[in-house]
Amino acid sequence: MIDVYKKFKEPGQSKKHLMPLSLRYIKVLSAEGIPWQSLHVIDAFSIYCAICIEKARAYLRDKTKERMNRAGVLNISRATESDFDAL
Repeated sequence: MIDVYKKFKEPGQSKKHLMPLSLRYIKVLSAEGIPWQSLHVIDAFSIYCAICIEKARAYLRDKTKERMNRAGVLNISRATESDFDAL
């Protein structure tokens, strides 16, 4: 998961102008519509991490769908009992 997160870049993230962590938390929380003013820094950090993990999962889902589309798989559905009987 860490390797995937390293590939996933947030817009505006560069090594030249690194933003302090607290401001990065405020920026992400504000963009998500979460009122950050009354949050403790640990709570803000936890929510920030949850948002980053969800973005990484969405990235992985999109990449999986892209790979499956290239392979010609349109959709995946659960097998029913009749499907097993037909085997």
